[in-house]
Amino acid sequence: MFIEVYDDEQPAVVWLFCGTSNGPDDHARWLQSMQRTDVAAGQRGGGALLVIDDGNPSPPSALRAEIATVARAITGRTPLAVVTSSSVARAIIAGLHLTGMAGFAIKGFADVASAIAWLGRQSSGRVNVDTMADMMAEARQRAARG
Repeated sequence: MFIEVYDDEQPAVVWLFCGTSNGPDDHARWLQSMQRTDVAAGQRGGGALLVIDDGNPSPPSALRAEIATVARAITGRTPLAVVTSSSVARAIIAGLHLTGMAGFAIKGFADVASAIAWLGRQSSGRVNVDTMADMMAEARQRAARG
């Protein structure tokens, strides 16, 4: 399941992939949201938080190349913190950052609190960490409602 919570004032977005299955268009909706976020917030900075719960399936192989294409096309500077329990995924994210594939700061984390704190530092205070935590809580509440 894919959940999106957006705050235009910061600007900030929380993307949550939760549960053990995704709908057929969940990853495509996430890619569309990445592009909308770039248009709306790209030059303003802000922050983006992607949380992938343990047990949530990877994107279909057909979309993996599109994910890279979308990431390369982003022109804004909104930093992206990715929370995943997978140390392999966090290593891949570190590689993406080091190779400069994405023109924005990206970093992997094992927990949400560290990711939000990093976003606060990356945004020079434009991202309110308390509001980001509230957005994450809202995403969890939406997920619980199904």
